[in-house]
Amino acid sequence: TGKFGSHYTQNYADTIIDPLPHDAAYFGDHLLFAKNYFKKVSRGKLNINYKVLPGVITVSKTMRDYSLSYKSNDLTPLGNFTKEVWTLAANQNSGLRFSDYNLFVIFHAGVSSGLDLGTFSIDRNLPSLYIGPESFKQIFGQQFNGIQTKNGVVANSIILPETESRELTAVDNSVYLLQLSINGAIAANIGSFLGLPDLFNTETALSAIGRFGLMDGQAIIANSGMFPPEPSPWEKMFLGWESPVTINSLSDTKINISNRITTAAGDTTLVKIPIGSSEYFLLENRLQDANHDKVKVTYKRGGTLYTKIIEADTTGLFEVTPEKIHGGVVVDVDEFDASVPGNGIVIWHIDENIINSKISTNSINNDNNNRGVYVEEADGIFDIGKKFESIFGTTIGEGSKEDFWFKENNSKLFKNRFSYDTQPNSKLNNGSNSLITISNFAPLSNKMSVTLNFGNDNVKPVSVTKINPVSVKKYLTSSLINGSGQILLTDDQKSTLYDISGSVKNVIPVFSSTLPATYGIYQIGSYDNTLKLRGATPIDYTFNTAICAPIVLDRQDINAKVYVATADGKVFVNSSLGDLANGIVSFKDAIAKQNEPVKQISAGPDYASVITQNYFADSKGASIHLPDPSRKLIICSDPSGKPLNILLTEKNKFYVISDGNIRSAFSVNSQNDILDFSVADLFGDGQNYILLCNGKNIEAYNTNGNLASNFPVKISGEDLLTGVPLAFQTGAHRKTLLAAYSDNGTVYAFDPVSNKKVDGFPISAGNKFALKPVLMYEELPTMGPVPTYKLYLAGVDISSNLYVWNITSVQGKILWGSAYGNSSNNSFAQTPNAANQVKEFFPTDKAYNWPNPVYGSETRIRYYVNENSSVNIKIFDLAGDLVEEIKNSANGGMDNESVWNVSKVQSGIYYARIEVTANSGATANKVIKIAVIK
Repeated sequence: TGKFGSHYTQNYADTIIDPLPHDAAYFGDHLLFAKNYFKKVSRGKLNINYKVLPGVITVSKTMRDYSLSYKSNDLTPLGNFTKEVWTLAANQNSGLRFSDYNLFVIFHAGVSSGLDLGTFSIDRNLPSLYIGPESFKQIFGQQFNGIQTKNGVVANSIILPETESRELTAVDNSVYLLQLSINGAIAANIGSFLGLPDLFNTETALSAIGRFGLMDGQAIIANSGMFPPEPSPWEKMFLGWESPVTINSLSDTKINISNRITTAAGDTTLVKIPIGSSEYFLLENRLQDANHDKVKVTYKRGGTLYTKIIEADTTGLFEVTPEKIHGGVVVDVDEFDASVPGNGIVIWHIDENIINSKISTNSINNDNNNRGVYVEEADGIFDIGKKFESIFGTTIGEGSKEDFWFKENNSKLFKNRFSYDTQPNSKLNNGSNSLITISNFAPLSNKMSVTLNFGNDNVKPVSVTKINPVSVKKYLTSSLINGSGQILLTDDQKSTLYDISGSVKNVIPVFSSTLPATYGIYQIGSYDNTLKLRGATPIDYTFNTAICAPIVLDRQDINAKVYVATADGKVFVNSSLGDLANGIVSFKDAIAKQNEPVKQISAGPDYASVITQNYFADSKGASIHLPDPSRKLIICSDPSGKPLNILLTEKNKFYVISDGNIRSAFSVNSQNDILDFSVADLFGDGQNYILLCNGKNIEAYNTNGNLASNFPVKISGEDLLTGVPLAFQTGAHRKTLLAAYSDNGTVYAFDPVSNKKVDGFPISAGNKFALKPVLMYEELPTMGPVPTYKLYLAGVDISSNLYVWNITSVQGKILWGSAYGNSSNNSFAQTPNAANQVKEFFPTDKAYNWPNPVYGSETRIRYYVNENSSVNIKIFDLAGDLVEEIKNSANGGMDNESVWNVSKVQSGIYYARIEVTANSGATANKVIKIAVIK
């Protein structure tokens, strides 16, 4: 009938929770619960005082007129209801100072529409919710500043029912009472007023954190709604009630975590473990009965307080049901975590990027695969928020005792270890390895220990350092000084030298507006038209025009020549870095002037080349006008050691230049502009390969333009690769590995021989890289005459964090470690290893076509010869008729390909006879079968 207490068909007396009468004293009891709850869970930081207005207010319309239409998000009816209620309340309580209060609550007759009982209904009851100032503005316009009264403004309102207890019909048509208190709803809506976002899925209303925090539907109805658990640690941090102990050291350690109720001075109750610039784990110790005195529930009936001692059930857990409370309103509990579903360590995964991007729309946990706040469920089943159907109806996963981390956990997937290869795993939300392992969870106790380890044999975090933001022009390079790895971070104001631990070793003011080069203690940069050398003695040398390209050393030692390019197209060279350091400055012309600014210098021993926008030139006098504007140049060598210039231009075209002539050219198919590439020895087969990032692929081509075996390598997920692939070798067998990074700051590493990712990768900074990552060395202790080195990867993200990772625990070698190859900026790839070079003239197992079967318009016939040869391919149908003949020349020492266009042939089986004739006269052949399907 719309009156308080009129929704029951029979008299349940006072033996139920939230019994009648629902009068001012009854609602005062519920607010007393809220007062006690928040005082305890905030550790005294939030104190609530309240007043219940004495009279009942009757509004002018029926409930359905104020409720939302089916599937509507228009809150206007509720806004009208709220405005009418508080206008009437102000009229009936003219002496009340509304300005003395922060928060306003309306308790209405009947139950709410906010509970999912597993049955379809359109009941037109009012929802339980908090309407804040912004919601009022959405309803009544941006000029609306609250409901005006004579003695203050009502700027918000919580709408709640008198109770959530309701009569339902059983399968035998009998009527029974489902008992549900409103205490949980009161606490959660006060949480909304305090600023807490909902932590359930607000699109589906399904749970996302279960009974592990306050702002979740399953917590609201915990213990039949009588009392929720304490807020999650993130909620407490958000409200300023708790601060974690942050693990900033990357050293392996043992951590002790105490329960909050029984903590002593100096104990740690909350641990934060950063796993990226925006993600972290929170570890806490939650217990249902930390005091070991059972659960004490205080409730009020008929104005009298009672205390009930709740015993543990046969599983050792505590469950408070209405039957255990002999009727009344619960007003206090000695430990509110009696509501959590078990005991032990809880691991929370927090992603501040998701939180910050979705908090304004109250959708932090709406994406089940990318939640901002969630529990890492120890049993690995991920059932929080899942619906389960049974003969007893629908239940929603809210967490279980197996979701806690403790030694005695006997769930099937529990391994007493949380890492990148467990379920659940310790990866970031983007799938990258956090490099964190938490293990050795102790037995259940008020103080529990865990072991924290970082990294594995392949990759280990070394340091994360917050640095001052760099200004517009910024570069990252590395150096090896007295055996120690150093990182040089340069902007247009200064260069700062860091060691691998992130400590500042030196600051050089106003040093370089181009990418500097380094060798040992020497840093060489340029500012305007001045060359700047910093080492034992500062040296400055001024040119007539501005220096316009990175400084280049032709090799990495003190005898390296120093190349400098100027804006008028000139290239100068000094006899050696050692001479320059000693004040012997003797720059002379190295390459003929090209009459436009130099873009890049590449240099190796006894040879150098440059590109401008439209020209290629080298130190031997060659000059080529390019068909397309240039992008990048790298020098490598052919199997005989002769210099090869590999040039990338616009239109994604590559040119291979040798002896001043274009030897070959090919294009890379891509929807993207290929802006960069690197060169490295992948297989030890006597060849260097062109490496590039193309969308989600790492691609490798030989200098004929043919894809290398096992390529492309493809990453998963939504990331796109950027920059250049980096190449390095590890171990005594010098196995080559590739690393590439994405636009979101994730670093991938692959074995090009197996096409498999390196164990422990991908890793992530958790944010986009602001500067291109670089590889660097650190000298290993050794007893021999030849030093060995560990390899590190360094990068700076957009949040100004400097990351350093050790990427191999054994000796290593950098093949391509930065945009220009190395800290000398010489864009020079060393002569490749030929240990695995094929000696056979024409190995038949390397002759095949791909793709096969052929579904498109062409197939590529691939073959290998170990010396320059002519190639004749005759293609026959099954009747023996010649279909096509293809003639090509083949470069020795690498795979070659001939393209057969099948657009004009019918589906069927064809035979291709490949015959090769070497320049020396040797011959060989093979017949392959090709299937064409249209």
